[in-house]
Amino acid sequence: MSTPIVPTINEDFVNFMNTRAPLWVTNRTQINLTTTQTTAMTDAAADVDKAWSDLAEAKLALRKAQDDWKTAKSAGRTLALSCVGAIKSFAITQADPAVVYTAANIPAPKVPAHNQPPGQVNTVKANLNTVNGNLKLTWKCTNPGTTTGTVYTIERRVGVSGPWTPVGLSSVKSFTDLTLPAAAVVQYNITATRSGLVGTPSGPVSVVFGHAPNGEAFVASVTTGSGPTKLAA
Repeated sequence: MSTPIVPTINEDFVNFMNTRAPLWVTNRTQINLTTTQTTAMTDAAADVDKAWSDLAEAKLALRKAQDDWKTAKSAGRTLALSCVGAIKSFAITQADPAVVYTAANIPAPKVPAHNQPPGQVNTVKANLNTVNGNLKLTWKCTNPGTTTGTVYTIERRVGVSGPWTPVGLSSVKSFTDLTLPAAAVVQYNITATRSGLVGTPSGPVSVVFGHAPNGEAFVASVTTGSGPTKLAA
């Protein structure tokens, strides 16, 4: 590929204009150029030279601006991190750290999953075994992160008032009551615990029993304080 007469590389093009413009003015008649052409060439060479100088100055200014930005950003970030550290140190001494974080408009630190209590038991279902009279409870409970070791404490009472009696523990989301009392309504309260952290109790879950014409008992409904959760399966 041949080299172009008029260069495309910037530095070479500037040099071409600066050397050819005066030469072509001197040798105008020998190279058959008009005065108009050589005058325009001289003006163009001056414009190119000035623009090239301006570009060089702009590059130097840009480098300085970039250096100034890096310096200001580094100093500002160091200061901001110091302030955030001071805010966090103050927040942990307050009764409600959230107030401090809201006032500072920065997010509160996330509590690690292992430091969060288990979730609240919900969607309790009940299934009565009509052969042996045992009642199986199943439920859902969303626990934080990938934590393990959650244990569920099950309490029971007959009717809708009176003291709760612990009836068992479960490491899974189900429990079979082997000592179901004969009653029209039995309530359960299920609470998740893990490493000393206690979740919000399920609240009273009422299991209401009915009797078929043949006298066989069945679960008529399962309700919480907010209403039915699930009829017996």
